[in-house]
Amino acid sequence: MWLSNRGRWFYWITSFIQDYVDGSCDIWKFLMWMRSSAYSNGLGPCGGLTLPPVITASSSSRHVQPFDIPPRCNGLRWLRIFDPSWSRAVSSSRRCSRTLEDAAIIEEQAEKADIVINVASCDHGLCAKAVLAGLDKRSVNNPEDPPLLLHVSGTGILSDNARGEVIDNVTIYSDLDLDLKSLPADNAHLEIDLSIVEAGTRKENPIRTAIIYPVMIYGVGEGVQKTTAWLRAFLEFAKLNKHAGTWGRGLNSINNVHVKDVASAIFTVLTAALEHRADEGAQGLYFAASDEPKVSWYEWMAPMGDYLYSKGIVAKAGSHPFSDEFIESIKADNLSRGIHSDGWSLFGGNQFSKPQRLARLGWEPVETKKHPMLSILKESVDAALEF
Repeated sequence: MWLSNRGRWFYWITSFIQDYVDGSCDIWKFLMWMRSSAYSNGLGPCGGLTLPPVITASSSSRHVQPFDIPPRCNGLRWLRIFDPSWSRAVSSSRRCSRTLEDAAIIEEQAEKADIVINVASCDHGLCAKAVLAGLDKRSVNNPEDPPLLLHVSGTGILSDNARGEVIDNVTIYSDLDLDLKSLPADNAHLEIDLSIVEAGTRKENPIRTAIIYPVMIYGVGEGVQKTTAWLRAFLEFAKLNKHAGTWGRGLNSINNVHVKDVASAIFTVLTAALEHRADEGAQGLYFAASDEPKVSWYEWMAPMGDYLYSKGIVAKAGSHPFSDEFIESIKADNLSRGIHSDGWSLFGGNQFSKPQRLARLGWEPVETKKHPMLSILKESVDAALEF
């Protein structure tokens, strides 16, 4: 039965997604589930599910490698695109070159899947289009049983672009009445998310869709890549600038959530979708956030700068605004990857959210409450430096 096998599923979700769903810019993920053809009585039992391709990718060198999941995850199979230098994470033998730009491969695999969970990149347009195209074909061929897409995005969609300053009466968005079309059109992730919602609301060739919006993800995981993208990015920025810093004064803030709680959020939505009690389409928007005190960018960059200075990694303690020249270099780098952003919206704006729809499904940010963001900052920095 589904519940009797739940532990096995939750192990896989926490040991893989939990450690990698952090928006990693070093490892992108792209996961697919396919229901076993031997299972014919709805989407209940976990034992009736198999996992053919699970695709993960490194942003630098991405290679495909299939291998069996350990025995405690019997019945599952995954396919990993990984950085060859991480050979310790791999237990297989066959390899061929693939990337998230290989739209034909992604489309082909999506067409074969009943369920796709995309935690690869919420801004990779080619990949997203390929997924939708594949699922569209599957819907055409299976009109009575449309496929399910769970897409992991981010609350950059909510930014007020405060330019790092204090803004009075910041809007707090609820996922119960969120309308993507009402948000600033230039905000991150929106173009792809709107296309997913469109696919999830159309009458012809429908796709069941749900989008999960994590806030600032922090914490240390248990896999190969232990730290989250926010931390790794700003650690790299600090090294390049010889000081920790922010976009503007960094007085803007965002809700935060522990990486393990993001994993449980994905698992919660997946479980509800399998049991046909999840909101989908235009209502299938879920904030993965906590109500713990928000931390401004300056409030976490300043102690990080102090810690890096104590280790001799940067030349100045504390946090200092990044230069215009550096921010322009970020814009140029983003453009080279097809992302039209200089970081001001994502890093310089407030993003306030309430996870009310997710709470209806019984989700709680348990790890966030046990391990507040600043309390484990040094531990997180150490983990990033050791990688």
